[in-house]
Amino acid sequence: MSVTRYGSVRNMQPPHGLTANMSEWLRKAMAGQTEDLRYPAQGINPPGAASDPARNASTGLLEFSASKTNVIAGVAQMPHGRMTDSDIVPHVHVYGMTNPVAPNDIARWQLSYRTANINAARPAAYTTVTADQVVAAHVGGQPIHQIVSFGPLSGVGIGLSACMEWVVSRLGADGADTYPGIVTLLEFDLHVEINSLGQDL
Repeated sequence: MSVTRYGSVRNMQPPHGLTANMSEWLRKAMAGQTEDLRYPAQGINPPGAASDPARNASTGLLEFSASKTNVIAGVAQMPHGRMTDSDIVPHVHVYGMTNPVAPNDIARWQLSYRTANINAARPAAYTTVTADQVVAAHVGGQPIHQIVSFGPLSGVGIGLSACMEWVVSRLGADGADTYPGIVTLLEFDLHVEINSLGQDL
């Protein structure tokens, strides 16, 4: 997993010298910045069950079937700079590898997740959401880079260093999944909003 930070500290001039207000200035300057918790396909080790997606031998990317449910899983730890109670926006970056037959061919995706704070019990059940990818027509014979979002998810009550167990699936065997081709996963990400450089638990 890697982290990418979007945006930069806003064009605000800090107070002259180091003052007691410096941390407050930083908090305001960083408000609304987004951090990307990234899980590139080449770094994801599928769970080892029959549900694994195939791995492309040339690119190392993961290929999700049109005829069965393929699954990947991992854990995301909330960063120490995350804004209290802010939303979390999970999404996948994908290619539809076959030019869609119909203009509204859909690949159906599912995210299941559960989150435990430090010193708190793990929830017994996962929360599950689905999202539909309307597969874009190819351009020049090449697939289109698409983002399929599962959020925003409410982050209320999710603290610093809380761990989110996540499971992402393409529901290829579902009747709502009408796209007959492989979908290649580039990356699974979670966007979180930050407003500090980090703080202790």
